[in-house]
Amino acid sequence: MPNLNTLELEDARITDDFYLALAESASGTMLESIKHYGGPGISAAASEAYAKSICTMPNLKTLELEEVKIADDFFLALKASASGARLESIKHYEGPGISAAASEAYAKSICTMPNLTTLELEEVKIADDFFLALKASASGARVL
Repeated sequence: MPNLNTLELEDARITDDFYLALAESASGTMLESIKHYGGPGISAAASEAYAKSICTMPNLKTLELEEVKIADDFFLALKASASGARLESIKHYEGPGISAAASEAYAKSICTMPNLTTLELEEVKIADDFFLALKASASGARVL
């Protein structure tokens, strides 16, 4: 779908194959926005592929996650690929708790995204490591 610029997933039952295929084709997509609401948990391998795809989509500006059950691997992969992300806005609402290591990786990824200017976190259960890492890395962040 060469003209698809918004992907909305709401309580979708998606297999790992979707996320793996998305990662393979991410650099060729025209997606500008992903809005992901609820649904069953995403496995570790699929979470890692999802994060990598988000960071390699050349036109992706907005990511919205609400009550999405993502494995810690998502945040660890996000940290590894964040400097290549074109995201300008992340809106993350609710969801299960994020472990200490994943929280730290999340903060570090936010601080290395070159175009990120807006971050909204609402009722996200993150560990204190997020704030410690954010404090240590904040000088490199562009978030307003």
